[in-house]
Amino acid sequence: MTLLRGLLCTCFFVGALSFGIFPQIRGGNYEKKSVECFLCTVFVNVAQQFTEIHEMSGEQALLTFCKRLPTGTQSACAAFVKLAGDDLAKLIEADLSPDRVCRHLGSCDAYPKCELFPQPTSSNKQTGPMPKVQINGWNPWKWLMAEMERVFQDRDPAQDDDDDLFSGSSATLRGYDWRGRDCNDKDPNIYPGNAIPSADPSLDWDCNGIHGINPASGKPYKEELCPGGPAEHRGIIAIGDSVTAHFHAPTRYFNASEFDAHDILANIENEMDWPQEGWATGIRSRSTETPVPLDSLYQRLWRRDHCVHRNYQNLGVNGADSTEILGLVKKGLHPGRHAPCGRGISRTCALVMPLVLTHSVALPLDPTPPPPQPGPRLLRPDVCAGRQDDMSLMTTPEAFRAGVLETFRYLDTVLAAGSTIALVPVIDGRILWDTMHAQLHPVGRGVTFADFYKYLSCLDVNPCQPWMNPNATQRDMGSFRAMELNKQYLDIMATTNFTNIELIYPGLDLKEVLDQWVAEGHDPTQIIDHIDGFHPSPFAQIRGADFYWTRTQQAAPDFWGPVNPNNARIEALFGDQGGY
Repeated sequence: MTLLRGLLCTCFFVGALSFGIFPQIRGGNYEKKSVECFLCTVFVNVAQQFTEIHEMSGEQALLTFCKRLPTGTQSACAAFVKLAGDDLAKLIEADLSPDRVCRHLGSCDAYPKCELFPQPTSSNKQTGPMPKVQINGWNPWKWLMAEMERVFQDRDPAQDDDDDLFSGSSATLRGYDWRGRDCNDKDPNIYPGNAIPSADPSLDWDCNGIHGINPASGKPYKEELCPGGPAEHRGIIAIGDSVTAHFHAPTRYFNASEFDAHDILANIENEMDWPQEGWATGIRSRSTETPVPLDSLYQRLWRRDHCVHRNYQNLGVNGADSTEILGLVKKGLHPGRHAPCGRGISRTCALVMPLVLTHSVALPLDPTPPPPQPGPRLLRPDVCAGRQDDMSLMTTPEAFRAGVLETFRYLDTVLAAGSTIALVPVIDGRILWDTMHAQLHPVGRGVTFADFYKYLSCLDVNPCQPWMNPNATQRDMGSFRAMELNKQYLDIMATTNFTNIELIYPGLDLKEVLDQWVAEGHDPTQIIDHIDGFHPSPFAQIRGADFYWTRTQQAAPDFWGPVNPNNARIEALFGDQGGY
């Protein structure tokens, strides 16, 4: 099985990408065969192009391909290629388009009319039987789907020795890429954002890197440098879908000419999300693909007040819906398993500090559960829920309001007085087609984004059919529904009173980000992800942080709390405060 997994590392990334591009395949009533077809087609295309570009035999190309994988997987991949070289060579050297190769393999036999790539014009010969690439009945695509579901369903940190939901040893698998790094993973009473002070001033009980006693004054540094205690220093929690999590698919994973997957395992462990570089809770840049400085709401909050170091949580989940977000709030924002009020917000319930939250369901899902059916159920974002033949599946404003209001009422019972929730509006997605449809897609062979959207629709895995299609009437219908949903936010603010939380609606339109980007002389297509043609790109994430910070300050000047006058002293005494 080790050798088999070596080969799967060459296509494992495709499955991870599909979990971000198609959030509906996360635990829903989806058609697995269509996803298998997509996985096969994309993988065969990369393998075929790799052979053509490097003018190698199929086996030689795959061995070179293996060298572009993470170091720990290269030898296993090469061993499998040697073991099954003949069959693999036949598969990638066939004079057929990737769509037809996968039809021969049985992965796309249910979709004879769905073709992403043109058939090679040189193909005029009969092709013999194609290998199934199965060993002892083991099907790599079924194994791949099972692995993806296993990895992506658990939202707790994989490595968390003290069970307080903050990891001290792992960045990925919901570790400190997602929420502040635990500075003592052996003590459940020490974690980022902890609001219960310790009687021992030598302990860094909230992991902000400040500890000890000032010998001149005799006062604890936390008390002196962070006056007012935890209640005066706000942390940030981002709740939402793949936009909050910052789903991003690097083009080098899809383009054979620049293929490089050395970091793919870490990215799979992060569900193909990049929260550490996102607009809400970005802390550092690990990639070289975005040649602009990192910017995020958390970074700006930290520059305003160094006492909030590591006090961030990102609960973004690819494909999350209004109902699921309530579940994320109850399960993912914890007061710790050892707190008196049990699992819930990641703060101690009795002394929880005020928080700033972003509620970002940019593409929320229908909160009305479907009738029980065997197998997983299909998750379709509510504006994006329409199919080619039925736009009525979009979530109604009434259902959206009910799901969102239930979440706010729960938060009002567990958050401290003075906590503020900034609402991110549902975007006007017409920008997607208008900006991207005529652009060439990185998969090559002359495929445009219009072709790509059409192919996804044919497989019925288009992540947003109302906006990612050539029908202007459907696109207008999607945008009208988005406007109706945003009105529900405003109605809740006008008609509902809360005890502990305040709602603000600063407004944010991706088109505003695009217009400013273009006015500065940049390429408008850089704002949209260059693989799925759907998510905001890294550039848009960074610009979005700037827009959102400014808008929240305009809507609520006290939203981010006061500037800490002791920031310079904190830097002088504690340096980088332990880093991230």
